[in-house]
Formats: sequence, structure tokens, C-alpha cells
Amino acid sequence: MNPSLLRQVVELRDRIVAEEQAVADAAERARRVEAELEEGTRLLEAGRATDAIVRFDQVLAIDPGNRRAAAARRDAQERILASKNREALESAFQQGKSLFDAGRYEEALRPLTDAAADPRNEAAREYLKAGRRGSSRACASSARSAAGSRCCSGRPRR
Repeated sequence: MNPSLLRQVVELRDRIVAEEQAVADAAERARRVEAELEEGTRLLEAGRATDAIVRFDQVLAIDPGNRRAAAARRDAQERILASKNREALESAFQQGKSLFDAGRYEEALRPLTDAAADPRNEAAREYLKAGRRGSSRACASSARSAAGSRCCSGRPRR
């Protein structure tokens, strides 16, 4: 066989092998992307948003333009943020309730106002109403007292 022809045959064979490998690599990447997307979605639905983000980040490392992974990652981040906000609102409610129960109505108003921002927290709104009534009663009674030059908030009356 002619050496030039042999070299062309070898080059064509190498190119075919390289193309077959590239197709196999692309198929493996697509399989991994799909598996990671499925696992991330399963984790997100199970309430494990942080773990889901790890999976979606793995997809984006393989395929930076993957819109499904980017959208799912944003969804997971929003769920984490909402969860943290709910935790903060619950913490504010507990703080306000403790202050209210201790008779510190004026101090309870701020955390109860924050907690009442959660439309599901009817108890916070009830405590807030009662705290406002308690705060105004406390100020009114201090106005009647001999040392009534300051309101219950500690600020001078005008």
C-alpha cells in the first residue's frame, strides 16, 4: 500500500475514533445533567433546597447555559430565603410574646409588628392589638402619676 494512502487511512480512522469519543462524551454529559437535574428536583420537593442547589450547581458546571438548572437554582434560593424570613418572623413573634407576657408592652410592639407581617400569623396580630392597648394604658396611667413627666417609652412627653 502506498505510504501516502496509508497515512490518509490512519488519519481518517483517528478522526472517526475521536468523533465517536466526542459523541460518547456528549451522551455521558447529557445523562449526568439529566440525572443531576432529577436529583436536584427531588431534593427541592423534599424540602432540601440547599442540597438541591449543590446538584443544580453541578449541572451548571457541566452545562453553564442550562436554563432548567438555572431556573431551578433560583427557585431553591427563593425557598431558602422564604424559609429564613419565616424563621426570622417566628423569632420576632417569640420575642414580642415574651416581652408582652412580661408586661413590657411598648418594647413588644416592634417585634410583634414584624411578626404580624406574616399573613399566616394571626396570633401575632392579636398580641400586637393587645400590646398597643396595653402600651397606651401604661402611658395614660403614668401620665396620671406624680412622676408622670415621662411616658412608658422613657421618652419625654410633649
